Parts: sequence; structure tokens; C-alpha cells
Amino acid sequence: MKNMPERTKFSIGVTVLFLFSALSSAQTAAAQKPRWKEYVYAENEFAITLPSDPHPHKSLQMPNGTAYTVSLPGGAAFSLHTMQASDYCSQALDAQAAAYAKRKRSSTAPETNGFKAISFREVSGAGYKGIEFVQQVPNGKMDNERWICAPHRLFVFVSSWDPDQKEPQEVDQIVKSFRLLANE
Repeated sequence: MKNMPERTKFSIGVTVLFLFSALSSAQTAAAQKPRWKEYVYAENEFAITLPSDPHPHKSLQMPNGTAYTVSLPGGAAFSLHTMQASDYCSQALDAQAAAYAKRKRSSTAPETNGFKAISFREVSGAGYKGIEFVQQVPNGKMDNERWICAPHRLFVFVSSWDPDQKEPQEVDQIVKSFRLLANE
């Protein structure tokens, strides 16, 4: 390099800096991109693919239930709540359908307790009966809930996002990845 013209030395230096910068940017982008992974929870009879570790914790919505929560882009979130519910799972679906219908009727009333019903439909998940509804909740967020009755468990998929945005596309990917484990 000692006998090289200054212009060549400069070009090589710029090229090395450019390559270093490009490599650094690629590593940063890779570090920021979520690493989707399947998580298997045999004790709760399911597996699901998520963009980050859901850190299982006690569900605040279900007595004796467990919640699996991940953050999504734009301040959105996804949670799966589950509990053993062989005996009353169908009644839980019926109760939620009735509660949604009541919110739907009262959505036009002056006092709605902060809930605004958007849509409701019957669905299936992993081959089992369920319901799905979208509503705006008192904190202003949009809330999509899918309740599925499996043979031994109730599963509730909850996603929330800001009302000026669409439901994150990651939610569909997560829900489609859900599978029940064979009861052994």
C-alpha cells in the first residue's frame, strides 16, 4: 500500500468503510427482526408460533388460567389465554355471545360503558367450535377475541391495536400456526 497512489488508497478505504457499514446495517436489521419460533406447551395441550417468547404467566381474565403474551409492531399486542374447561366450555361461548349481543344493542345508547361492538361470527379453530368478535374497549383500543372450545380446554385469542390502524398481519399468522397436541 506504500507504493500505491493516494487516490487508490482513498478508493480502497472508502470501499472498506462502505462494506463495513453495509455489514453493520444488515446485522442491525437482523437483530431487530423478530425470530419466529414454535413454542410447545404440552401441559396446556397446544403449540403456537410467535415472534418472541410469550413468557407464560397467570391470566388475569381466567381463573386458574395461563396467558401467553407478545408485543407486536405499532403498539399492538397478542395474548392467548387458556384454562381447563371441559364441563363449561360451551356455556362460556354462549355467555360471551350473549354479552356481545348486549353490547351490540347498547352501542347506540348514550351510556355504553366504553364498549362499542363491531362484528361477531361463529368460527372454528383446530377443528373445534368457536366464536370471534371485534369491539372497541374502554381504553380506546380495538379488541379481537376468538374463543375456541377444545376437548379439555378453553382457548381465547386476544389481539389489540390502536383504532387508527389495521389489525396487525402477524395476528393471522399466529392464529393459523396454532395447533392442538395429541392427548397422550
